[in-house]
Amino acid sequence: AAISNLQKYFSSSVKEDKGHSPEERKLCGMSPSKGHGLCVEALSKADPEKEIAPIISSILFANVKARQIVQAAKEIKTRFGGRVPETKHGLQQITGIGPTLADILSFCNSAKSYLCSETLTEVSKMKEQTETS
Repeated sequence: AAISNLQKYFSSSVKEDKGHSPEERKLCGMSPSKGHGLCVEALSKADPEKEIAPIISSILFANVKARQIVQAAKEIKTRFGGRVPETKHGLQQITGIGPTLADILSFCNSAKSYLCSETLTEVSKMKEQTETS
């Protein structure tokens, strides 16, 4: 459910907003139904440094996190048949996902997923303020 929401968001926002980079348009603007875009298949085949890191360059250690995203997509593809686990326990079976992130992701999968984006934005801002203080 959360992946589906992200696919819809990125597909529509890329079409409306000309400010996205070519990498964002490549990963997010293609039709997920054709096996492209923000989906496990595309992410598992992506080049972390060339395709993912530029999109997440505003976060610390973007190259490392990009490699982790691709690795997680590969694990989801092989261990879970391409379907992202929805439970906290299932999410924690993916390398790099601990209890806190699993809580956040399972919350995003809940009926309250519309709150997730705002919550993550606020948490990110609080973390940045703490790190710079």
